Amino acid sequence: MNSEVASVLQYVYYFNLAVTALVAFLLIKKYKNSYNRYFNYFLIYVFFVEVVSRFPLFLFKIKYFEWIEHTKFSSNYWFYMFFWVIASACFFSFYFQKTLKIKAFKLVLKYARYMFLLIVVVLLIIDSDRFFDVHFLVLDYLNTVIVVGCVALFFLELLLTEKILDFYFNINFYIASTILVWWLVTIPLQIYSEYYHENDMHYVYLNRIIMACSNIFMYTCFTIGLLISKPQLIDE
Repeated sequence: MNSEVASVLQYVYYFNLAVTALVAFLLIKKYKNSYNRYFNYFLIYVFFVEVVSRFPLFLFKIKYFEWIEHTKFSSNYWFYMFFWVIASACFFSFYFQKTLKIKAFKLVLKYARYMFLLIVVVLLIIDSDRFFDVHFLVLDYLNTVIVVGCVALFFLELLLTEKILDFYFNINFYIASTILVWWLVTIPLQIYSEYYHENDMHYVYLNRIIMACSNIFMYTCFTIGLLISKPQLIDE
């Protein structure tokens, strides 16, 4: 039963993400004079990352690519590590650096991103094989610290300025709020990721159900935010 629910929710998630990417694409013109357009680009990017990440399932069915099944490229852990874990931390630190007005906060995000990238390079040099390991939690935790830090700085600045008076039409408020809820729900899944293996399929299906529901919630909120928000002008 859990496996069927997980499968259905996964398809709902992919459909939901496709709708979000389409809305983001259609609304690029709305946000063309705002730094918010970067978020539109990011949502489209995420959709293509999810599509490309399915490549092992399709390549295995092609005769000339059967050899991949017996290599470390047979899984998509490495792909998500580079194009989601690392890329999302860099994007959100860049995006919220654009969003924030307090110079100290902007500098914190700027140097946090540089430090994160330096750590990534060092880890690639000393232990590149770990990027193919599903239990490589160091970068997951660093990603969480950076993204949650972006959200925390955004809300702190919101409280310190008059921005809080018109947050209903601020796309950044929807982005930050949604990310905060998503991370609060999914952080425990990172902590217990060691139990994600075929010997404990009950947890595997529970993990997939929670992740799918969390993702559906997140991208639905992003879609609503894009539709009802006003562009934040670059010169504000």
